[in-house]
Amino acid sequence: MKVIFDYRNSEKYGINAALVLETLIDLTVLNILKNVNEIDKKVWIYVEGGQKVLVSDYLPFLTGRQLGTALKKLEKYNCIKIGSFNKFSSDRTYWYSLNPELFEEQILEKAHKLKKSF
Repeated sequence: MKVIFDYRNSEKYGINAALVLETLIDLTVLNILKNVNEIDKKVWIYVEGGQKVLVSDYLPFLTGRQLGTALKKLEKYNCIKIGSFNKFSSDRTYWYSLNPELFEEQILEKAHKLKKSF
């Protein structure tokens, strides 16, 4: 597995948060291209199975605790919003949306590159 992230984000938020942020950017781009999960004019992402799946599938080198800490840090710095748009009250899946003011350029750049590759 090759991991690439913006070093400026690691300087601002730490390496773990930068890794999580890059993953959220990638998943946001995929949702934009698939035209899914737009709520209140924001693109939201969620991972079925929650943080355990996010760690095992996307960030296997982080622990669940490291992921939780990184997500809290990103929320504290207003990088992400955390919501709940689940159909059932028993479903505790968290949804994440990036702050477009901070990351719009990175999102658009990745989306453009991905579109060109198809």
